[in-house]
Amino acid sequence: MPAEALTGHALDQGWVPNRPETWQYKFATLRKPVEMLHYKQRWVGNEPQFDKVMCPAGTRVKIVMVSRFGDVGITEDLTKENGYGARVPLEDLCNFGETE
Repeated sequence: MPAEALTGHALDQGWVPNRPETWQYKFATLRKPVEMLHYKQRWVGNEPQFDKVMCPAGTRVKIVMVSRFGDVGITEDLTKENGYGARVPLEDLCNFGETE
């Protein structure tokens, strides 16, 4: 059964970093706009280069990482297994579910 909203740290929900089998949900919807940064695999001078993608509120995202700080790494590419574009607290997400 999907959850409308979760609060607190992901660790408070029983989610364990680097153990996706402990994550109750894999997908969620953004509550507010989020800028995703995707590494371009190159540097210019001392600066890594990123593609920036603005995802509006209501965008469906995939949770691909849970950190030991209690936030989650998300991507707008629902087919990705790893590699996040932004890290957000659970409060920034809603409509959690196991499917897209």
